[in-house]
Amino acid sequence: MSLSNEQAKSLWGNAKDSMRHALEHFLELTLASDDKDHHRKWVVISVHHCAQIFSCMLLKEFDCNNPIFKKKDWYPPLKEAVSKLLDPNYPSKITQAEKKLFELFKKLDKPRHAIYHREGIKDPDISLMAMALVGISRVAELRCGESAEDLIEASPTILKYVIEAIRWSRLKKYDELAEAFVRERYPNEHIQDCPWCGACAVVDTRCEACFEEVEEKICPNCNEEIIVLSSHPEDQFCGICKKQILL
Repeated sequence: MSLSNEQAKSLWGNAKDSMRHALEHFLELTLASDDKDHHRKWVVISVHHCAQIFSCMLLKEFDCNNPIFKKKDWYPPLKEAVSKLLDPNYPSKITQAEKKLFELFKKLDKPRHAIYHREGIKDPDISLMAMALVGISRVAELRCGESAEDLIEASPTILKYVIEAIRWSRLKKYDELAEAFVRERYPNEHIQDCPWCGACAVVDTRCEACFEEVEEKICPNCNEEIIVLSSHPEDQFCGICKKQILL
């Protein structure tokens, strides 16, 4: 699937640029030993801008004459665009997973405004920004034909650097969002629990929540087929018999 409206395509180009900028700062957060507040600041600004333009892109794609666009070259702020997308009377054909993502978008204004209009935040929690960026990547892959992994090639995947910024208190919410997208994208696949993060998001050889590579093994204790991490399959515990696996 790809965008059909020319204005929507232009908006995707704008949103994509901010996505790439945010991804670069997430990568720097992992690699840099100092100036982390600088990178967090630009993560907040870039993801917020990406979410706003991405929401307007979808509105243009669904209805190029939508009255929310009050005049030429004017685009609504994030809160207004999201409210329209979530309006039950708006025939936008968005999925349940996308609705979860747009509900998350509602929370992005507060950290952005703290940077733009106040003194800023010391050590801002960028968990919401990380979750939003992974979600945008999922939707963009299906609706625009490109994802974060297409914008920046990295090993491991650039999205793994993004989710490392999610704080433990936010992980359950992130897992719920990731699982919703996996269920929609792979409706006929056997989806399994990840031995690393616990999310029900393993498809084939990768967890689509934490992006760890996995493989199937036979537990030497109970002889059952299990999933283990490819990076270090030894010294793990069997999810069935709960005994340590010594391969």
